[in-house]
Amino acid sequence: MSSVSYTKLLRNLMKYRLGFFGFFLTIVMLFIAIFAPILSPHDPYDQDISKRFMPPFWHENGAKEHVLGTDHVGRDLLSRIIYGARISLSVGLFAVLIAATIGIILGLVAGYYMSH
Repeated sequence: MSSVSYTKLLRNLMKYRLGFFGFFLTIVMLFIAIFAPILSPHDPYDQDISKRFMPPFWHENGAKEHVLGTDHVGRDLLSRIIYGARISLSVGLFAVLIAATIGIILGLVAGYYMSH
């Protein structure tokens, strides 16, 4: 694909605001998933029972150390969401690959039998 095709594709994508928003959101999630170890403020698996069920920082008892609070075993929720982007993108990619593979195989079989 030449650079002219990329600019045309981007121009067409900009016409549809919802499509551009989806594309932008996917790029942001991909960026977050790739750089999760750098962006994450804490280890998502570190447990600290003394900090369990901490509210987000904007609540009365919230701490700025844990922006979105902690879960039932004291793990930082923001870090878990950031690392969760990796899992979400992997599941989505594999679902699309499996569906495309099945669709291509069924299409080839149907095309073969329809031509005979």
